[in-house]
Amino acid sequence: MPIEKYEKIVRFFRSVLGSLEPAALITHGNARRLLYQADPRLPIPCDQSPGKSQILLDSWVPSIEPHIQDTRHMEVNDRPISRFPVPALSDLPADVRERILEVQEKSGFVPNVFLALAHRPGEFRAFFDYYDALMLSDGGLTKAEREMIVVSTSGANNCQYCVIAHGAILRIYAKDPLVADQVAINYRKADISARQSAMLSFAHKVAADSAALDEADYALLQEHGFSEEDIWDIGAITAFFALSNRMANLVGMRPNDEFYTLGRAGKPASGS
Repeated sequence: MPIEKYEKIVRFFRSVLGSLEPAALITHGNARRLLYQADPRLPIPCDQSPGKSQILLDSWVPSIEPHIQDTRHMEVNDRPISRFPVPALSDLPADVRERILEVQEKSGFVPNVFLALAHRPGEFRAFFDYYDALMLSDGGLTKAEREMIVVSTSGANNCQYCVIAHGAILRIYAKDPLVADQVAINYRKADISARQSAMLSFAHKVAADSAALDEADYALLQEHGFSEEDIWDIGAITAFFALSNRMANLVGMRPNDEFYTLGRAGKPASGS
């Protein structure tokens, strides 16, 4: 198991629980599975009582720390990820906890938006349901183009979190280490296609002055091959992230350090 994975897993539990006190427990079956996937040889004490799967972190963490060469990145950052309380994982409803653990298992860390919005589980569910519907659905927009809309309009809305976090996702989807920085600052000078530039022009108008939209705006997108459903997606993504941008700024949400370097290696692609 790479040392980096140990770091990410330990950092995750530190960030969620805020400490590694002996009383810190995670009561979730997937957590035990996740830790065994990290390395089945690690001693992971579990409560084998019926219906329980409890992991005593203060016993587990020392067993893997000898495997970690550099623990500087594991320290809890003194600067909070939100000005509002961030609940402990063990205090969250089961479905919210499940979603966070699934993201951690897939990404190797938990984006701070999940932890910050878990402050209100009902809103957490509604937010990520709509996010999934917009960003993971099939349609005429590629995943890179959807992220391009997010990054460019979030830049216009001065949302540090969304520019940094979704900039990383855009770089990965587009296989281009430069495009996210370009569209976040000035999409008109970015190395993107005329079609994508028209898409972003429309998105920026939705973000800045949606009441001024007229038929000429829709006609221009249609000339570039966008369908009516594509146009809905462009507008809906823009509108949804206007909410996200404002919530991130409201709570003072901090981007994870991991986002800054993701997708920056390699050569720029010719298109997204």
